[in-house]
Amino acid sequence: MPMLKIYNYTSDTHEFISESDGYIDENTQLIPYCTTIPPIEPKKGYAVIFNAESNQWEYQVDYRGHIAYQTENRQQIHIDFIGELPITLTMLEPKTEFDVWNGKKWVLNKTVQKAHWVAQAENEKISRIDEANNTINYLKDALDVGLGDDTDERQLIEWKKYRVLLNRVDVSTAPDIEWPQKP
Repeated sequence: MPMLKIYNYTSDTHEFISESDGYIDENTQLIPYCTTIPPIEPKKGYAVIFNAESNQWEYQVDYRGHIAYQTENRQQIHIDFIGELPITLTMLEPKTEFDVWNGKKWVLNKTVQKAHWVAQAENEKISRIDEANNTINYLKDALDVGLGDDTDERQLIEWKKYRVLLNRVDVSTAPDIEWPQKP
């Protein structure tokens, strides 16, 4: 009984994992997930897979360990499978949080980007107006109860001017907004 080289592959992906020597008589079959057919030479970027139907080794693209991106939401995915990427994944990295997939590449969605900038500016405007309102109310209270002084009166006028200027800010020009100077 001659010694044979036996080539083992995984049960799930059929990827080549090892070779061993063995004796098999003519009335015995090989155990599952092995063959006496030598594998093809490894190639960078590919896994060596045994195709049981055609009874031969073949290359399948292997992106395992790389990062791909979901085309519908730009989310990163760590590739842990052998084979071509589904159409919902790409190896191309989006450049901004406003990129959308056009089927071939990421393109900037300027409408969404602008809406984001306007929403940020609106929140900033509200925050600044709230601060002005609180300061104005405090200064008014101090003056109303006789605890204010000339400095409080001047500050009250400056804060009121600031609030008026804030209300005149056009947030639709975001991100190119010149905010009024705080007193």
